[in-house]
Amino acid sequence: MTTAPRKCPLSPKARRALKLLASNSRGVTEGLVFAHGFTVTMLAALVRAGLAIQRREVVEACGLLIEFERYRITAAGWKALEVTERARQFRHRPDERPLQERAGAPGVRFPA
Repeated sequence: MTTAPRKCPLSPKARRALKLLASNSRGVTEGLVFAHGFTVTMLAALVRAGLAIQRREVVEACGLLIEFERYRITAAGWKALEVTERARQFRHRPDERPLQERAGAPGVRFPA
C-alpha cells in the first residue's frame, strides 16, 4: 500500500525552473533562465541543493572570447521532479472509496 507524501518537495516556481533546465539535454544559458523570470537567488538555491549544476563556457567567435554560463539539471533534480509529479497526481486523484464511506457513515444508504 502506498502512502501519500506529506508535501511537495519543490515549490511551483522551483519545479518550473527545473522543467526549463530539463527541456534541453545540453542545459540552458543564464540569459534564457532570466528571460523566463527566474532570479539569481533561485538558480543559486537549485545549485546549492544539488538539483542543478552550473558550468561556465567560453566560445570564440570573430576573434572575440564570449563567456557564458549554462545550467543543467542533475540526477537529483530529475528525481525531485518525479517525486513532485507523483505527489501532485496523488493529491489530484479522485477519491476511489465507495460513496457510502465518503459520506461519513459506512451504513448510510443513498437513494438511487
